[in-house]
Amino acid sequence: MFSAALLSIAVVAMAQFAVYYWRAVFTGMASLPISSRVLEAAQVREESLCGNDFEKFASLLTLTPELKESKGGLGMVRAYYAVVRRAGK
Repeated sequence: MFSAALLSIAVVAMAQFAVYYWRAVFTGMASLPISSRVLEAAQVREESLCGNDFEKFASLLTLTPELKESKGGLGMVRAYYAVVRRAGK
């Protein structure tokens, strides 16, 4: 019984660590500057960027086939964006 409780606590702690690590990685990526060429292609201004512009930037991925084949594309980012968007409602 004690070992089952200890295992469940360890699994929950690992899951919590994974979520915090995932958020830290995305926060670090979000702090990187966006190049002026990308802003121009998405037709947005840097001072007016918001979460609603995500789909514009995600659609730029279809214009770059060499990036589509990289490590999974935007699947995890889209999932995170959907979770945050639902949590904000």
